[in-house]
Amino acid sequence: MAATRISDVIVPEVFAPYVLEPSTKTNKLLSSGAVAIDAQISANLAGGGLTFNYSSWDSTSDSSGDTDVSNDDPSDIATPEKLGTKNQICPRLARNKSWSTTDLAGQLAGSDPMDAIAGNVGDYFDTQRNKTLVSILTGFTGTAGMSTHVNDIYSDVASPAATTNIGAGAIIETKSAWGDHTSNGDVIVMHSDSYNSLLLQNLISFEATNVQSIGWGTYLGFTVAVDDALPKVAGANASEYSTYILKNGAVGFGNAIQDNAVETDREPLQGGGGGVEILVVRDCLAFHIMGSKWTGTPASTTPSNAELATTTNWAVAAELKNIPVVTLKHNVLNEDGTAK
Repeated sequence: MAATRISDVIVPEVFAPYVLEPSTKTNKLLSSGAVAIDAQISANLAGGGLTFNYSSWDSTSDSSGDTDVSNDDPSDIATPEKLGTKNQICPRLARNKSWSTTDLAGQLAGSDPMDAIAGNVGDYFDTQRNKTLVSILTGFTGTAGMSTHVNDIYSDVASPAATTNIGAGAIIETKSAWGDHTSNGDVIVMHSDSYNSLLLQNLISFEATNVQSIGWGTYLGFTVAVDDALPKVAGANASEYSTYILKNGAVGFGNAIQDNAVETDREPLQGGGGGVEILVVRDCLAFHIMGSKWTGTPASTTPSNAELATTTNWAVAAELKNIPVVTLKHNVLNEDGTAK
């Protein structure tokens, strides 16, 4: 009796785009509106290079002092100022995952094998991309140059003060880092523990006419997105949570489907001669937060998630008011005042 195998249902050049083309619909941070597909990043990835530079001119509004005062003295020579530049850097990320099985075809019997395989593998890579973006947010927002964009009210005690909890005052103080650019914020992304705390405080709006809601309501005019991939770092007595406020499209995302992005193989002698089939999928991608600059030297060819989450591997390369993300580090309190 003939058996359907992975190599029978997967045509690599068809399967690769189906699985790896940009998706911002599956994971909560990716689908929040803060991530926008960037054709330029994808074009860069399709070429060579481990990092990509995005240079920009400084704003003339940052020129020192006030305007010069005109007069009729020929000997009074005005001194022109030069216009500087900033260089943002985005790293290429190369990822892969392989699966081997002797039973997969049997498990897929009775349904379309291509749909089942592609759905599972596609969800896996979307989840991994989401984790990678969380690592980048963690690393870049924690760098020294971003300190004014981080409102740290966290306290590592068993029963912290109520003022360390997430709430309206803390969120307003956090977004105030933008000064007169508070319109930078469109989306607030938080852990489910933080979200539930706001629900208990009756601070989430579920107005049916509010088109900003993507399922979790709105808060202070922000679209709310809930994602448990966001940092929840255990302390000695209390967990530290990071909640992010971002501008729509704050993060550019691109990918490139390169040669051999998907491969299948068969090892006939494995499994005691029963045979093993192998599926390998490779993802080439990049995320870029506007104003970020990758300065790290990865141990491998491209950075790991751990290296992306390391604050010393990043620097700020834009005016702070133009950086489209601010961070609140906070506690989440139980109803009895103890910390989660």
